[in-house]
Order: sequence, then structure tokens, then C-alpha cells
Amino acid sequence: MNHFFLKCNTSHRRSLYIHTLTSQLDDLSVVQFTPARTMLEFAPRVFYARDIPHRLQDLMNSVEATYRQSIVAKEMFEAVIYENTYEDEPSTPRISIVNDVDGDLEVTPAWEFYYSNRIWHSDGVPPPDFTNLRGCDCEGYCDPNSQTCSCLKRQQEYSGHIPGFLYDDKARLKQRGFPVFECNDLCGCLDGCRNRVRLHQILETSPIYCARRLFSMVGNMLSTFGRRRTKDGVCP
Repeated sequence: MNHFFLKCNTSHRRSLYIHTLTSQLDDLSVVQFTPARTMLEFAPRVFYARDIPHRLQDLMNSVEATYRQSIVAKEMFEAVIYENTYEDEPSTPRISIVNDVDGDLEVTPAWEFYYSNRIWHSDGVPPPDFTNLRGCDCEGYCDPNSQTCSCLKRQQEYSGHIPGFLYDDKARLKQRGFPVFECNDLCGCLDGCRNRVRLHQILETSPIYCARRLFSMVGNMLSTFGRRRTKDGVCP
């Protein structure tokens, strides 16, 4: 009788191993599923911009402006942001909206604004190529001085004059203008690897603030919403 065993790496959620093996052992077939095989058979879902939900947004744009300027609308907008991010960041603090410029006139960004952690592709953008995705064989945490880390080697092909990874020890870019090759689902390193930044859950959030920075063609001042940043690049 054939038995199939799933060998998992319990050290982090990127389970399974890098090479697929099928071996015969005393009449037992042992199959080790790997990240590469899992990625191909159960590839992550690709999201397209045409599928962004908009029923609530259409509804809010159809109601009176006075309702869109109410505290209820603000709380609803914040609830939508929380709903859009809860699945992949359940422990992240909620994001609030603050307008200390003209709060009586505009309590939320335009309802066409859709906050999401997902990447929404336009139809002209090809989907991710999981078949050619490669990962490093590092154990524990990747060493920025490693001579064997394949992710570091690939990074150095584009930013060789910058030592180590492109992130510093505080997960900030050392220099802009270069592609970043982060460790991925096929890598053997742990979640705490310094070369895993985009995949980390956000532990702190900052409000979405309103600021007067844009002018229309007729000279009217427009309000825009965004995140405030301090001089060292960290949100307050």
C-alpha cells in the first residue's frame, strides 16, 4: 500500500522543502512536497484592478454630500480599510483618517480611493512567473556578508557598490533607484530575515492625514490625503 507523507518545516509558515523526492522504502512510497511544487499546484491568487469591489463606493457617491461629510461616513471608510487588510494583517492596529485642514468639508478621501495590501494588476501587466521563482538555501537568517546566499548574489548584480542587502538593519532602503530582490516563499530562511520586509506584518500604523497641496486649473485649492513622514522617513 502506498503512503504519502507531507514533510513540513515548522520553523516558519513557508513550509515544505525545496526538492521534490519520490522514494521507495520497504514498499512505502514517500513523497516530499516542496515549496516549488506547492507554488505550481496551489499558486497564490492574482488580483486584477478590474475586479476591485466598488458597490459601496458607488453607493456613497450617489448619496447627498452632507452624508459623505458625516462622522458616520468617516467611520464607514475606516471600517472598509480594516476589512480590506484584516485577512493578511489581523493583528495590525486600525488605520484612522484625520483631516485637520478642512475637516468639516472633507472627512474622508474620495470614495474612489481603495486601500489594500494586495497588488492589483491591470490587464496589460503579466501575472507573476512562479515557475521561474528561485529561493536561497540559507538557514536561520540570511547573512549580509554571505558568499552563498543566492538572493544576496542576485541583489549584488544590480547594486554591487552597496554592501550587503539593500535594506539596513531597520528595514529601510539604503539607497533608492535599484530593484529589490527580497527573500520569498521558496527561501529557507526564517520570517525574521532582514531581507524580508514587504512580507512582514505591519505592527504600527499612522493615520491618513489630509493636506492642502494641489491646485486645480482654475486656481482652487484642493485637499489631498496621505501619510505624514518625518525627516528620517518614519511615520509619526
